[in-house]
Amino acid sequence: MQIISRIIVDLQRKTRPLVYAMQNDAGTRAVKVALYDGGTVWAPPDGVTMSVAYRRAAGTVGKYDTLPDGSAACSVSGNEVVAVLSPPVLAEPGRVAVSIVFEHAGARLATFPFDVMSEGDLAAGAGAQGGDYDKGYTAGRQAEYDRFWNAVFDSANGNFGSAFASQVWNDETFNPDRSIVCTAGTATTAFNNAKITTTKVPIEIRVATADMMFAGCSNLKTVPYLGFFGVTSTGSFTAACNNLEEITVDGEIQSTIGFAACSKLTNASVQSIIDHLKDLTGTTSKQVAFHSTVKAKMTEEQVNAIWAKNWTM
Repeated sequence: MQIISRIIVDLQRKTRPLVYAMQNDAGTRAVKVALYDGGTVWAPPDGVTMSVAYRRAAGTVGKYDTLPDGSAACSVSGNEVVAVLSPPVLAEPGRVAVSIVFEHAGARLATFPFDVMSEGDLAAGAGAQGGDYDKGYTAGRQAEYDRFWNAVFDSANGNFGSAFASQVWNDETFNPDRSIVCTAGTATTAFNNAKITTTKVPIEIRVATADMMFAGCSNLKTVPYLGFFGVTSTGSFTAACNNLEEITVDGEIQSTIGFAACSKLTNASVQSIIDHLKDLTGTTSKQVAFHSTVKAKMTEEQVNAIWAKNWTM
């Protein structure tokens, strides 16, 4: 009897995935962490020892490599580590910062933290008539939300074409509990016209087509992590995203792409985009479009870097 939440962690990118669990659950909550190194699959070396470090909301810290029954807290298969949350991690309600620690031959490597939201245990003190209504209501809503997002991701099955293409999606309703990884079908119009200000979780596009992925997202300000892996079509990618400020890119942009509506795009975001343009030297050039206000603030080095990769603006 085990519930496994799935997240993606890049050892070079500080994202902050969030998973949910219930206070006092013991041996039944685990997190499967898919590991990447700058967008490339990373697998722990043979002979590595693994442990789980945590810091609870009240400041209590701890680290463990075995569970109360003596079994290992972590197991690994390829680039995926399954870490079981021990009882001390979920001993109290609140947000818990968790990191996987790898140790081998005197070397140490830890993942950037991810968060576990420990929801208050309704059974604790349940004998008191009336109980704590607010906690019960909150936990009940969270349980429904967990079931909802499980259904969303199960239904998508890796195909997120038009998955969130509606104005009903806003910062309150769009609260996914795991990374979005597009592995089937298309990512076209995935967020078309959504009213979110941030995508909140890491997004990886591992399909060919992602046209109009964020078109019409006029409220969108932040895309914390967006990975391009094998994407060959990104037409009208951010059309009407006139409030987009921050975007962190990974992987390789290899098709014409536009940020022409994004007049507020930061220079750091521009640099992230440039860094991940595919080098098209010796092949047909492609175009990356920026708003005139953004172009006016670009450095000579940034412009030259675009030309050097055989891209135009």
